[in-house]
Amino acid sequence: MPSANITTAYGVPRPPAEDDGRSIVWFDLDNCVYSKNNEIAPLMKRKIRVFLSHFIQKRYYRDYGLALRGLIRHHQIDPLDYDAKCDASLPLQDILKPRPDLQKLLGQVDRTKFKVWALTNAYKTHAIRVLEYTGIAEYFDGVVSCDYGAEQFSCKPETPYFNEALVAGGQLDPKKCYFVDDSPLNIVAAHALGWGHAIKMVTKIWLDCDPGRDDAIAILLALHMPEVELLGLSSVHGNSSVEHMTYNAVRLLASFGSPSQVASIPVAEGAADPLLVKHISQSSVHGADGLGGVEGLLDRSDPTVAAKLAEASKLNAVLAMADALRNSEDKITLVATGAFTNIALLISMFPALVKEKCTEIVCMGGAEGRGNKSPVAEANVMCDPHAASMVFNFDIKVVICPLNLTHTALFTHDIHTLLLDPTSQTPYSPSNPLPPASTTLRHAISTDLSFFAAAYKKKYNFPAPPCHDALTVAAIAHPELFTGTRYRVDVELNGTHSSGATVVDLWEYKKDSVDQSEDNWGRTGKNVYILESVDVEKFWKDVFLKAVDKADQVCAINKA
Repeated sequence: MPSANITTAYGVPRPPAEDDGRSIVWFDLDNCVYSKNNEIAPLMKRKIRVFLSHFIQKRYYRDYGLALRGLIRHHQIDPLDYDAKCDASLPLQDILKPRPDLQKLLGQVDRTKFKVWALTNAYKTHAIRVLEYTGIAEYFDGVVSCDYGAEQFSCKPETPYFNEALVAGGQLDPKKCYFVDDSPLNIVAAHALGWGHAIKMVTKIWLDCDPGRDDAIAILLALHMPEVELLGLSSVHGNSSVEHMTYNAVRLLASFGSPSQVASIPVAEGAADPLLVKHISQSSVHGADGLGGVEGLLDRSDPTVAAKLAEASKLNAVLAMADALRNSEDKITLVATGAFTNIALLISMFPALVKEKCTEIVCMGGAEGRGNKSPVAEANVMCDPHAASMVFNFDIKVVICPLNLTHTALFTHDIHTLLLDPTSQTPYSPSNPLPPASTTLRHAISTDLSFFAAAYKKKYNFPAPPCHDALTVAAIAHPELFTGTRYRVDVELNGTHSSGATVVDLWEYKKDSVDQSEDNWGRTGKNVYILESVDVEKFWKDVFLKAVDKADQVCAINKA
């Protein structure tokens, strides 16, 4: 049996295993060696709810890294009984299938240089079952798991757990560890401990957008953040006509992407008008074509842009998104940074497909108590309020990045300086002149955001511009940088002065009429998770600037 080759190490001090000089590749198991499409996590959640209340589960997971540890500490729960009724009762043998792709990948690992270990917060029997049923047990040298039978045990993301893993694996140099996990918290913890290569499992996304200035940065991040894989772009009316939006999407992809990305990522043209209301021009801060004043981008004279634009005009955005969902082995996150018309049409035409293959819908849109297209309405929602209402009420997780958040993360003079010249050592002062751009890419981004800055200063008297859509994409790759709360949110469809407003039930006035079930994301439940804060410095320095660094190495406009 493959399990005979698996050793387990967990929970208690032990002498170091022999260091034979090889590095270690560490794999988390759940949602890493099998797809989220298997729906094991929701099944596990239902079983846990039978065992404990939702409140205790949420609180103890947050405070102890593993809900079980809080239960043991405060409620004398028998952890082995918990395992028997939760993890061990999962019908993994009926759900998991052998993974020839992983067998091939793991079989190609050079065993003279690397060992392969699993690192899981589950009990040892769950780990062994996952490895056996996916057919990859024989490729693992060992498993580090939680010892549910011990009086005290540690788990990811705690430092003792990572240290125990180093000892068990026989490689005490964290720089020689390669770690793959689906949890941002675990990745951050591994990075902080000096693990040389900690990588979050990639999230596949489709970006539906109306490429103006902040959409341009969202596309840049979607192309060059290693935590996401951009499957496609679609255009929608909004910052200008859909024809301009399609052209801008093509230009930005061709200018910012690597040759392989440009060749493989489709662009599809979407809705030209809202579902019911009259089209509203959005060009005030984006220029007439959505990218007014931007310099350095490829244009129609470039053969790649011309060919991609011809292709885009023949592709329908809704059908292209449906094809991407249908053809992906993994679930996809849909991202909407323009009007929600395309997404509303998608969920109307293919509701079952979206529920089956879409993890969540993440949107830039809405505001609580403020607006940027009317006194109380945010532009993307006001542009097509009926579409926004449909999306918010669709029975799937919806996340919004509202103006309340995006207005806290401004593109300031110091970040602008580092964008133009990443080697700059000049002490920060807003009176210092900006340095020249070190590359064509950096010049293009600078002109994009400089125009945005001037427009925001003139219209809103902002000291620097926000970057709404970029934050929306960043929240998918780096949820650890954001906080938020789930609310009941409705869109005002009839108000004389408030059409398009997002009505957020902050104080739960509707509590008696709203289903409080965590599973109900639809019309009768708490339907929207609202992002409320972000680590601004880390967003600009660790996400934005690093994505620019990566784009600098491969983008076409630096080679033109």
